[in-house]
Amino acid sequence: MNADTRNGDLNEFTISTNDLLARKANQLHLTILLIIGIYAITYTILDYLDGNFRELWLDFLIIPCVFLALILFKMGYALISKLTTIVLMTTIISVFSLLTCQETAVLTFFIPIFIGILIIFQGKERFWGYIFVGINMLVLIFLLTTDIEPWGPNPASQSTIQTEWTLNTIGASFLAILEVIFILKINNSFQADLIEKSNTLNETNFTLQAAVKSREKMMSVLSHDMRSPLLVLLSSVEILSSEKESPEVKTMLLTELKKRIKHTITFIDNMLLWARNQSDSIKANKEEISLPIINEFLENYCRLLSHEKNIEFNIIVPLEGSIFVDINIIQAIFRNLISNAYKFTAEGGKINITIAQANDFYKIQVEDTGKGISPENVQKLLHSESFSTLGTAREKGHGFGIQLVNDFIKAIGSELHIESAEGTGSRFYFFIPVH
Repeated sequence: MNADTRNGDLNEFTISTNDLLARKANQLHLTILLIIGIYAITYTILDYLDGNFRELWLDFLIIPCVFLALILFKMGYALISKLTTIVLMTTIISVFSLLTCQETAVLTFFIPIFIGILIIFQGKERFWGYIFVGINMLVLIFLLTTDIEPWGPNPASQSTIQTEWTLNTIGASFLAILEVIFILKINNSFQADLIEKSNTLNETNFTLQAAVKSREKMMSVLSHDMRSPLLVLLSSVEILSSEKESPEVKTMLLTELKKRIKHTITFIDNMLLWARNQSDSIKANKEEISLPIINEFLENYCRLLSHEKNIEFNIIVPLEGSIFVDINIIQAIFRNLISNAYKFTAEGGKINITIAQANDFYKIQVEDTGKGISPENVQKLLHSESFSTLGTAREKGHGFGIQLVNDFIKAIGSELHIESAEGTGSRFYFFIPVH
C-alpha cells in the first residue's frame, strides 16, 4: 500500500470522525434544549403554586426562547441555535443567582455548561466554544464574589429554597452525567470505527499480499512452464525442417510435438482461467445442461487422452436428467480432474468418471488407480495451496489445476472432497443439486 492510499484512508477516517462528532454534538444540543424546556415548565408551575411571581415571569420567558432555538436549528442555523442556547442558559443562571441567592445551588449548573460548551461546538465552531467558556468563567467568578441583591432579599420560604436546591442539584448532576455518558459513547464509537478501519486495512493488506504472490507465481510459471515448451517446439520444428533426419525420427518427433502442443494449449487455457479467477472476473452463469451433453463432452475429451497412455476410461453418466450449472466452469472442472488423474495413473491403469444420483443431489466423481496423494498434500489441495509434482510418465504440471477446480467448485456452490492414500489411487468428488 502506497503513501497516497494510507493518507487517503487517514483523511477519510478524520472526516468521518468529525462528522460523527458534529452529529453527536447536535443530538446533545437538542437534548439540552429539551431538558431546559422541561425545567422551565416545572419551575413555572411550582412558582405559580407557591405564589412566587417574581421568578415566575423569568421561568415563563424561557419557554419561547427554547422554541426559538429549536426553530433556528430546524431551519439549518445550528451555530446560531447553539449560541442562543448558551446565552440563554448563562443569562438564566445568572439572573436566578441574583434573585434567589447562592443557597439554591443554582450556580452548580455552570459545571454542565462548561462541559456542554466544549462538546456541542465542534470543528469550525470550536472557536466560539472557547470564547463562551471564557465568558462563563468570568460570569461565575463575578457571581461567586458579589453580594449584590438588585431585587432585594429572596422572599421565598425556607422550604421553597430547599426544594429549589434539590431540583437544581439534581438538574445539574443529571446534565453532567448525561454529558459524561455522551463522551463515553463517543469514545466507544471512535474505538469501533478504529477497529473497523483496522480490519479493513488488514483485509486490504492481505489482498495485496495475495496479489503479489499471484503475480510472482504467474511470472515464475510464465518464465518456466511457458518458455520451456515453446523452446522444445522450436527445436522440434528445426529438426523436422532438416533433411538429414530419417522418416522414423520425424514421425517420433511429430508424435512428441503433438503432445507438447496439447500440453501447451491446456496450460494456456488453465493459465487464462486462473488469471481470470484471481481477478474475480469469472461469474457463474448457470443454465440447465442435460446429462447426455456432459457425457458427450467426457467421451470426446477422454478419447483425446486414450491414444497416449494405455489407460482405461470408464464413463458412467445417466441417460436422462440435467444439472443447473455454468457449462464452461463444469467443463474446466472435468478437464482438470481428468488430466490430473491421467497424469498420475500409470500404463494399464483405470480412470472412472461417474455421475450418480444420491437423494436430491448428483455425486460427480473422478477416481483413478494412480499413485495416490499423501495426507499432507491432500490438505494443501483442499486449502488451494498450489504445488507441482511429476506424473508417472514424468509429465510436468503447472501447480494450479486442482486449485482452479477447488475455486470453481466453490463458485457453483459446492465443496471438493478428496479421498486418497499413497499407492492406492485417488477419488475426487463433489455434489450438485438435482435440477
